[in-house]
Amino acid sequence: MTCSHGCATCSEPPRARPHEVLVDLIRTAPELIETLVDAAIGASEGAARAGPLGVEDAALGDLQPTERRADLVPSCREPRTRAPALAVITEVQLRPDRDKRLALPTYVANAHAR
Repeated sequence: MTCSHGCATCSEPPRARPHEVLVDLIRTAPELIETLVDAAIGASEGAARAGPLGVEDAALGDLQPTERRADLVPSCREPRTRAPALAVITEVQLRPDRDKRLALPTYVANAHAR
């Protein structure tokens, strides 16, 4: 394991990467997704939420050889039936990535198929 300087001999503990920090932030406080979705669609507070928010398994793989794994998939379920009501596929990007953008429809399709 290397330290934040990138060397293997330093005794300094490794620092968390920004990507992992953002994913962990949403994992530990999934209610942030509601705020982000509301801001993105211009909704009033709470409009995007259909029920209690929780975190689902983020593996959105299918039978194709290329695995599609989102960073996190917070979701809401109907309170009475526990049926899925909303899933927010969370993919943290620290810089533009055209290939990732083109893969997002497969994430949506695979999440819907669950």
